[in-house]
Amino acid sequence: MSQIRVLISFGLPSVFVKKIVNIGKDIEVIQSVEEKDLLDLVKNVDILFAGFFSLEMFLAGRKLEWIQTTGAGVDRFLFPEVVKSRVIITNAGGVFSIPISEHAIGMMLCFCRNLHFFIRNQFQRKWERPKSWASTEQIKELSGKTVGIVGLGKVGGKIAEKAKCLGMRVLATKRDLTLPPPVYVDRLIHTKDMKALSRRI
Repeated sequence: MSQIRVLISFGLPSVFVKKIVNIGKDIEVIQSVEEKDLLDLVKNVDILFAGFFSLEMFLAGRKLEWIQTTGAGVDRFLFPEVVKSRVIITNAGGVFSIPISEHAIGMMLCFCRNLHFFIRNQFQRKWERPKSWASTEQIKELSGKTVGIVGLGKVGGKIAEKAKCLGMRVLATKRDLTLPPPVYVDRLIHTKDMKALSRRI
């Protein structure tokens, strides 16, 4: 089997680069984050694991057969020249569903529990309650609240699942309403009807 050359055009940590190298002896991996070097490097590679990408890079990559993106979106890759070509583009849909959903829930908890206020006070070694808050408003609960999720994809689905575990009412939008909602979603609303979502939150 001939050598397969892979170009990584972003700062992928070395532990993951090694995993790609270890796929097989026929894999050669090149990595660069320097835009000026990429136009030359892409000329002789078969696969582009693309962080940085441009039309100039694509046109220079005469041997390119496959472009792998670093996230779910592929919009920035869809130049007419790319669409008309036989180069395969694959995304990394779902790869960030756990970290992003945990971050989203973390931010909800932060503002609901006013953690940002208490953390600032902790750094200043203060024990203070805001005078503007009534005692019943100082700390709120996510349980019983309603969350609206725009797009029940991989990330949205994970947020919905975690929110339901916290006792929240979960509303979400989706393009296809032919299937019943998952058990962790109370109501599905068509993506086109954003006003309906906002009215119910």
